[in-house]
Amino acid sequence: MRANGAFSWLIKGLMVSALSGCTAEITGASDRDGSGPDGRRPGGEGGATQGCGEAALLPARLWRLTGPEYLASVQDLLGPEPLPEVDLEVDPVVDGFKNNAQALSVSTRMAGQLQQAASTLSVRGLAQFARYSACEASALADTACVQTFIAKFGARAYRRPLTADEVARYLVVYQAGVTDDNAANGARLVVQTVLQSPHFLYRSELGDASAAKQGVVQLNGFELASALSFALWGTPPDEALLSAAAAGQLSAAPELAAQTRRLLEDQRARPLISRFVAQWLSVQDAIVRSRDAVKYPEFDAVKGDLLTEFERLAQDAFLGPSATLGSVFFTSQSHLSPQLASFYGLQGAAAAGTPTSLAGTPRTGLLTSAALIASWSRDQDTSPMTRGRLFMDRVLCQDLPAPPAALDIPPVPVLEGATTRDRYAVHATIPGCAACHEKLDAVAFALENFDSAGRYRSTENGKPIDASGVITETSDADGPFKDMTELATRLSGSKDVRACLARQYVRFVGGSGRRGDNACMTERLVNAAASAGDSPRELIVSLVTSDFFRARATQ
Repeated sequence: MRANGAFSWLIKGLMVSALSGCTAEITGASDRDGSGPDGRRPGGEGGATQGCGEAALLPARLWRLTGPEYLASVQDLLGPEPLPEVDLEVDPVVDGFKNNAQALSVSTRMAGQLQQAASTLSVRGLAQFARYSACEASALADTACVQTFIAKFGARAYRRPLTADEVARYLVVYQAGVTDDNAANGARLVVQTVLQSPHFLYRSELGDASAAKQGVVQLNGFELASALSFALWGTPPDEALLSAAAAGQLSAAPELAAQTRRLLEDQRARPLISRFVAQWLSVQDAIVRSRDAVKYPEFDAVKGDLLTEFERLAQDAFLGPSATLGSVFFTSQSHLSPQLASFYGLQGAAAAGTPTSLAGTPRTGLLTSAALIASWSRDQDTSPMTRGRLFMDRVLCQDLPAPPAALDIPPVPVLEGATTRDRYAVHATIPGCAACHEKLDAVAFALENFDSAGRYRSTENGKPIDASGVITETSDADGPFKDMTELATRLSGSKDVRACLARQYVRFVGGSGRRGDNACMTERLVNAAASAGDSPRELIVSLVTSDFFRARATQ
């Protein structure tokens, strides 16, 4: 027999309600300065920090999974074997990050991609029947086994237990899919439907609206479990987190802090930290991998090593045994392959698994890594204005003036035998260009000792390179510097720069972009790290246990 009319009705209803009807935020919700979930003002045990503003809560919302989160969730559901290739739209970039909750929607094209992916992946889902049902794989026609499969597979996908009504509705989906007494088709349809459900594709941050106080609602235990796991691992919560949620333990800040520390100790935290740092510092894989083979013949052999070094530097700076916020900006060691050490002009790499010392070299860690420098450069030149703009925005959190309307910017002149700095100095004299140059040139040439592939050089066209500049508009890092080593040393001791890093991390964890910025909260995060030896982990714990992470505004 063929599937009855319920099949068409179910799929159509699913696609309309699950994909087109879900929005990133709940209508009427907006940023709000308000009371915390316990009725007190945000700011810790005794209320708002004296002399510091209140932390704005994010609105209650549904937050679509990013591409990597979707794939991680599917992998978690379907087992460790490699997944078939899945085609998804590229996630939009907002304020440098690819997980902005407002921007992550489902277009008509993506809805079709998700439907196709669900169909493809349902074959693997069917193979998980025994795992989730605790029955033999041949028991696909056994109603009790099917119900168990639905309940357990659905709970893993939804990241919370299914209600009895949800199990019953999925049983109807199963029955609609059974064709010619082939029960396997019914189970496959269940998997397809689950993988297109809004409860799988979106993370709920709605809390219990009926328990809202003064327009603020606490996230429930399962919402917190998902929020924590996706924030630190980029994956669905593990059984320990789900068990803590089911027991109501995550509503207590000490338990939430303990779970945060547990997740940070796990190796699964390392890839997501790398992803955050790459997005924060605009290190782009596609740009790193694109260099002129004639001008940089040795680049192709090391391009993979560049990204590996950057990832290890990021992970060590945040999660390593000696991690400090200062080490994000200046470190004395790195992980170099022999090929990359040669590319850097160093004598040799340490043995595999052993860090290579950077002492006495012009390398200072992340900010002088070839992966970053290549990403901040064009193929054929160092692009000082791009470097300056990114440095000011990503490292200093300083806004740039908008260029004059309808400004026709002439190209930087080509001057035979001149350095790049000389050429840009001429460009700065052109009317209309001076304002941007005045702001950017102060830091634009700090990396000029590194060419567009990230190799160190002391001269250009036979002339010595001037990498000096000046930092302004900070409270503790202002002043001239002679080169990148001196600048990185200054940055590593700056509380202002730490506050910028904290702000960028809040944007990433909150999926909020600049709308989540709050100087009061970032100050508290930096102070929490300082009280624990400048520890990045304690900054993260402080964020996770804050009202910003645990509560949402309902109006």
